[in-house]
Amino acid sequence: MFRYNAVLFDMDGTLLDSVEDLTHALNKALEEYHFPTHDKEAVSTFIGNGSQQLVSRALPRHADSAALASVHTAFKRYYGESCDRFTRPYPGILSMLSALDEIGMKLAIISNKTDARVKQLAKAYFGSLIHVAIGSREGVPLKPAPDMLYLAMRELGTDPAHALYVGDSHTDFEAARNAKTDVILARWGYENPDTLSKLTPLFFSCDPAELPMLILQEQEDEL
Repeated sequence: MFRYNAVLFDMDGTLLDSVEDLTHALNKALEEYHFPTHDKEAVSTFIGNGSQQLVSRALPRHADSAALASVHTAFKRYYGESCDRFTRPYPGILSMLSALDEIGMKLAIISNKTDARVKQLAKAYFGSLIHVAIGSREGVPLKPAPDMLYLAMRELGTDPAHALYVGDSHTDFEAARNAKTDVILARWGYENPDTLSKLTPLFFSCDPAELPMLILQEQEDEL
């Protein structure tokens, strides 16, 4: 019997390389209110705790709460207009998801993006491979709180002992730890390598192609 019956994935930096579209929308919003813009390398370090934190990290220290609210609203408008112009799955992601699907794994996405955007992107890029897609919604705390992971597990019909989480950041690591699930961390994402190396996941992965093997080697034959 398999130890795991479900794999939960972070979206940005794990399945999708979305930094180009996020940078475009963020800079349009910053320009609208005459704040300095950022290159995509800087923006990649702002990603991981939802759009409000993304905007907050991009604003100068002197910006007040009213500026944050205005730029955040503008960012959501621009990103909604073009969230998939340059966004693409990382190389090897689709074949990795297909391999997990073929062995019967239930697959989910949990992201701090808005719920509507997560569902839109999951359907556009992964179709029926993803069984549950959950983003930020009112009343559900963002990662690293475990609530979104618990919600996904309930919808998949699994529990923390039989679910594995795959992400690319310290936020993902903390979310998995809080949910009491095992975690694999991807090295191809947006997290600072030095920060990532200080964490203690089940495995680090350098290539999506190796994920099915890493997951299967953790399976327990209980027959």
